[in-house]
Amino acid sequence: MNTDRIAYFLAVVREGSFSAAAKNMYVSQTAISQQIASLEKEMGCALFHRLSTGAVLTDQGEQFLPYAERLMGIQLELQDAFADAHRVSAIHIGYNGPLEKELIVDAYLSLHPRLPNLVIHPLYLSLTAMSDALYRGQCDMVLTLPGEIDQRNTYQEVLYDVPMIAAVSEASPLAEKSVVSLSDLRAYPLILLAPDQSRSGRGAIHDWAQNLGFSHPSIIYADSADMQILMVSLNLGISFFPARKPSYFKGVKLIPLTEDIGHHRSVLVCRRLTPAIRMIRDCMIEEMKKG
Repeated sequence: MNTDRIAYFLAVVREGSFSAAAKNMYVSQTAISQQIASLEKEMGCALFHRLSTGAVLTDQGEQFLPYAERLMGIQLELQDAFADAHRVSAIHIGYNGPLEKELIVDAYLSLHPRLPNLVIHPLYLSLTAMSDALYRGQCDMVLTLPGEIDQRNTYQEVLYDVPMIAAVSEASPLAEKSVVSLSDLRAYPLILLAPDQSRSGRGAIHDWAQNLGFSHPSIIYADSADMQILMVSLNLGISFFPARKPSYFKGVKLIPLTEDIGHHRSVLVCRRLTPAIRMIRDCMIEEMKKG
């Protein structure tokens, strides 16, 4: 049985439609449809109901799903065993935020004296691309937001949970303050990560900003976390970041808020918690404790 077809089948189940699965698997919708059709021919039954609103599993598809998940799990185990047998020491880590990027660097600097052969490859990914990068083996682990990746066939652990505070340009009059309130900040445009960068945040980001008192005309969206930081440093508006300032935040000042606006949580997700990933996780946790 062709495991690529199994991967496409599971992608359609995850995403709920052929078009969304094709987008996240970086193939055409025609290609995914052809692969699913071939799988259905091989199985001798229809696995999906094709509806105008998406794809829904048939009864046979529901029966096939746990077997497909087990097959992919076995394939991943074989890949990991093969890698261990040949002592592959490269770990690919997907990330999106600036704090996650700094934690990856800190973990490497901490581990390198003990494990000089361990190579860490950071991969900047949109949040919506992380699931498929992990699933297709492009990443060994990812640092993402809660709810971004299906919990099935993965190990997930909250890496840190820190309060959100205000981020302003060092050139802003607000930078003179030791603490700010939401009323202080509402006079400035609010710069947020674009909603389509986050699966779990769709529809919620705008509502969250409005609940804080920021109206639609004053909200600016950045295409990436790095662009968000750059826009704040250039005094194009204010934003909110986790209460831990990465060392390379140039031109940005983080200021505590008088109000509690919520926390930033980062989740470590991997297919299997290998000894190398466990060591990297432990280093990141220790770095967070240092503040």
